[in-house]
Amino acid sequence: MIKLITGIILIMPWVILPIPNLYDMFRIPKSVFFDISCMAIIVYGLWRGIVFTYRNKYLAALCAWIFFTVFMNWYLPILLSTGEGFRFNIWTIEHTFHFIFALFAFYFIVSSLISDDYMKLSKAICVSSALISIFGLLQYWGLSPFGNMGFYLTSNKVSAFLDNPNLVGNYLCVSLPFFLYQRELKYKLMGVLPLACLLASQSVLSIVISGAVLLLYLLIEFKGNKRIQFLLLVLLSVILLAFFLNFNYLKQANYDSFRAGVWAKSFEYFKHNPLFGQGMGIFKTFRIQYAGELWREAHNDWLEMAINIGLVGVFLFILLVINSIRNFKFKVADNPGLPYLLSFCSFLLLMTGSFVIETAPIAFIGLLNFCAVEKL
Repeated sequence: MIKLITGIILIMPWVILPIPNLYDMFRIPKSVFFDISCMAIIVYGLWRGIVFTYRNKYLAALCAWIFFTVFMNWYLPILLSTGEGFRFNIWTIEHTFHFIFALFAFYFIVSSLISDDYMKLSKAICVSSALISIFGLLQYWGLSPFGNMGFYLTSNKVSAFLDNPNLVGNYLCVSLPFFLYQRELKYKLMGVLPLACLLASQSVLSIVISGAVLLLYLLIEFKGNKRIQFLLLVLLSVILLAFFLNFNYLKQANYDSFRAGVWAKSFEYFKHNPLFGQGMGIFKTFRIQYAGELWREAHNDWLEMAINIGLVGVFLFILLVINSIRNFKFKVADNPGLPYLLSFCSFLLLMTGSFVIETAPIAFIGLLNFCAVEKL
């Protein structure tokens, strides 16, 4: 299992289908690879058997609710429809399959891996983010070996094979905590690469969240020394203030200022059925036009989740997250789950201004984070 997951971590960010007329040559192939990876984990898990039993009543409640919304929003309507003009909602079906595959994969991962396995996977994540950073920095300096492939949001073109600079920033943001807990010097030195690439990507949201998570890490490390904690808080505040005062940098940044307008339009759809939601993947069918562009994602996973599965589903998801963090073994010395916990916090914060759940390489790290936080 550990070799299979390591291979998935290293390969997934590089999966593309370079066909010019394809709707999305970067993200769609990775989504397909995500499903194939989940299938492989499920098959391997069934072949080898599970090592530990796993029980989570909050996850059971969330799954029951999502399956109910799936049944009511597209499964039952399809069965009852006899009209020849009925059209399948491919986006709803796709997202449903993603969820089911990820759910089964999660069960076999959390029931199979031990503490040492998670330590090995953390190194694989470090290597993966370092390779992406090298590619991104080469692009930043105009030395990309693959030329100007794809569509880029800004002129700096730090996109690797993740489609755009914001997604590169998101990937590096969830990867950086793993460098903080590596004991080997080569991994600590390797951490300079994703830090430099994160700044080059100019993903403001990712940079701010990375700073906040870094502060959380330092507060945990120096939890017994209030004076050092205070000095670290002041130092990080000064650095973030200097960052925001650098107007030239912010003018070049690719954080999309149009998102507030898209969220306002999305909220109008949310009001159609706020409590129960309208079905998995329904947002893509809205085809929201704003600022001359077609928005297929809300760029806010929390809002999109509320549209998909309603406030009931969001509430159950929050309960699941709170229960997972509450049961985390904070008092265990040198707990290998700490970088996963910090990365999990980064993932949840990125959901407020991006679509990390729908970006396969980042979503897979998020899945591993949840497994580790539940297990360790």
